[in-house]
Amino acid sequence: MTEKQTIESVDERLVNFTRCVLALSALIIIYIDPSEPDRLVNITYTTLALYTGYDPSKPGSQGRCAFHEPAFLSRIATIPPGTITVTTPYTPANPLNLGTVNLNPALTGYLGSAPFQHINVFDTRSGAQAWTLTAIAGDMSDGAGHFINGQNLGLTNLLPETANVLPNRNNNAGLGTITATDNAVPALPVLAGVAGTAGLGGAQHTVLHATQGPSDAWYSGTLTLFAPTTTRSPIVTRSSQTTLPPVMPKPSPI
Repeated sequence: MTEKQTIESVDERLVNFTRCVLALSALIIIYIDPSEPDRLVNITYTTLALYTGYDPSKPGSQGRCAFHEPAFLSRIATIPPGTITVTTPYTPANPLNLGTVNLNPALTGYLGSAPFQHINVFDTRSGAQAWTLTAIAGDMSDGAGHFINGQNLGLTNLLPETANVLPNRNNNAGLGTITATDNAVPALPVLAGVAGTAGLGGAQHTVLHATQGPSDAWYSGTLTLFAPTTTRSPIVTRSSQTTLPPVMPKPSPI
């Protein structure tokens, strides 16, 4: 429908609506103060009632006098679908450095850890949907045929950054509840090539879960590597630094 047609349609409805109001008003006035002589009162009542009952204010409609919603009020608001994103400050150019990992007192492996900060899940999706953040660690390699099983990488002690990291990142769970799940390294390191789902290896592991959004979650934890004693020195993982593999959001269905 063109703009001209829309304006003409609105004008026509306004005229017809006004006629309907006038006919209804005439019925009420005649009922309260009937005029004399009264020989045409019944005809007048009938004519006005029939006119009032006929509604030409909407194309194709018949039978009743109705109030129609103005065209400019047919849509008063639109809710955006929103998005959900996961970010950390760590990239291939800025990885998390665990530094030198040392032989543990029990002489069962090389153990090292570092703070893993600023995990941000920003959910603006409509519908107060739940979300689950999962992570998986692949095998680490020096590029020369030496590997450390991804099951020997763990992420634990996840806390909202308002509680343990400065500056305040304004962690905001919204109306939902966010639960953190620890994924600790195994009691003994897993050898390269051995299948399993210990630590963050082998499968997607739940890290954070929100009962509903929207939310702006900021969390930090501890990333730990527990390498087997069979690991040869020196082994370089990703340019002397170890990074957490990509972390992906998995929205839960409503």
